[in-house]
Amino acid sequence: MRTEILDEDKDVIVVYKPAGIATQSADIRQGDVVSELKNYLCRAGKAPIAAGKEPYLGIIHRLDQPVEGLLVFSKRQKGAAELSRQLREGVLCKRYYAVLCGWPREREGELTDTLWRDAGSRTGAASRTKEAGPAGQ
Repeated sequence: MRTEILDEDKDVIVVYKPAGIATQSADIRQGDVVSELKNYLCRAGKAPIAAGKEPYLGIIHRLDQPVEGLLVFSKRQKGAAELSRQLREGVLCKRYYAVLCGWPREREGELTDTLWRDAGSRTGAASRTKEAGPAGQ
């Protein structure tokens, strides 16, 4: 398993997702964190398996495939709803850190970019202005 479980209780699993693995994939041939954790829950006997059903695993948030970091999953639907509410309301928050090449001009500041998604090519891009999308769109 490439995913590392950092903390787990009866309701929640917190994992480290390495870069290069998807949080969840629609391609059955591609490994992903959700599949790894569901297999783990089955093998470890930590999830009730009812007649051919896979264990419940609520995805609270995702990280893009090239990104590494911590993910939180819920083992119960009620817990997933509560954690999702906490994320929406800012009680549970996400932080992103970046590696810089070189030195920024200012010692402190905030970088704000607009993220664009091109549904046709399933790619994304960042733009410093709200007017410019991917490839000048």
